[in-house]
Amino acid sequence: MNRLCPPVLALMLLVPLQAAASHYDLASIDLVTEAEMTRLGKLGIRTTEDLYNATRSNKRLVRFARKMKVQQRQARDWRDFCDMLHIRGAGPKVVRILRYAGVRKLAQLAVRNPEKLSERIRSENKKRAVLGKLPAVELVGNWIDQAKDLVRKRKKRR
Repeated sequence: MNRLCPPVLALMLLVPLQAAASHYDLASIDLVTEAEMTRLGKLGIRTTEDLYNATRSNKRLVRFARKMKVQQRQARDWRDFCDMLHIRGAGPKVVRILRYAGVRKLAQLAVRNPEKLSERIRSENKKRAVLGKLPAVELVGNWIDQAKDLVRKRKKRR
């Protein structure tokens, strides 16, 4: 068994690791119907990352919607849901409560006020009981900062 010397171990505990955003098996998050899941499977799309990549550009989205036999609005809605999962710490339940709170896209999250959004999340969660534990205002602020960074990086690429 490898042992780390105490200074190295202490350093590892002090330096936060860069976490990657999570993506999920589509069948496990209640985003699409069973019939849609079957059609997605035929296209080789099984995860939220697959779905996001298949709809990332408008050209891909139009082609995807045609193959799936869904309206482009529906395909865009799925893409936006999957895109929100690029926020570290935001799983499907968090994305769902953000949507109930009026935030459907990363660009919308990027311009929100953390205190006001936290209150909106709290209010929506009282109605719908999506989250067990509510996020702290600081965490909501972190999500907003991540969204700002992602939006900024994407604008630079254009």
